[in-house]
Amino acid sequence: MSSPVNIVVPMAGRGSRFADAGYRDPKPLIDMFGKTMIEAVIENLKPSQPSKFIFICQREHYREYRLESLFRRRLGTDWDCVQLDGLTEGAACTVLAAEHLIAAAAAVVVANSDQIVDCSMTDFLEEAVRSEVDGLVMTFPATSTKWSYIRLNEAGFGVEIAEKRPISEHATVGIYHFASGKAFKDSARSMIAKNLRVNNEFYVAPIYNQLIEKNGKVGIWEIAAEAMHGIGTPEDLEAYFSFKGGYTSLSVPAR
Repeated sequence: MSSPVNIVVPMAGRGSRFADAGYRDPKPLIDMFGKTMIEAVIENLKPSQPSKFIFICQREHYREYRLESLFRRRLGTDWDCVQLDGLTEGAACTVLAAEHLIAAAAAVVVANSDQIVDCSMTDFLEEAVRSEVDGLVMTFPATSTKWSYIRLNEAGFGVEIAEKRPISEHATVGIYHFASGKAFKDSARSMIAKNLRVNNEFYVAPIYNQLIEKNGKVGIWEIAAEAMHGIGTPEDLEAYFSFKGGYTSLSVPAR
């Protein structure tokens, strides 16, 4: 029997943009259609395949926001959480803080904590198994420098991933599959050992370059541009509410 998919969700940032905009609740607890943002993200990411969620958050947030009860309510016992005491040198470092919880033989999905995608995680994971790739990147068509991008060869497999640099029209969504925890951890450690930073940070997407250098096969699973919704800033969240037909969050500041 195969191991449950490890779904790793780093959420250890400060979330200060919402506070600066006057939102009454901290970012993970912002009201979205009657549930919190992190609950909406969990619901969006949870596949039908057996899975275990691994969260990484700030210790002060874990206690103050009562995240343990929230995770238990949504996931029962199929979760774990690493609590940090301060910021890291980037998302890749944040995820590696949970490396002791990531099973070597299990498939791994690293996913942003502030986005919603209109697609099936079950289908995404099934494609990863069917195509027998070492990694599968969820992508959407874009050209903005705010995203990371993957360039493909003629066979449709990745040859390079660049952060904040449009080397193709295949922008990464922020949902990254690795066929095994060992492949993810080895590749992430290699990137950090080589000090391969972007804007002085270690990002997750460029980890694939280390996998590709060792002849790993990295594919893409493309969704429509309108199926990808960032909700990580007040502006993006309000745009998502508008896209869904309009909603006034209970967390929103009085206007």
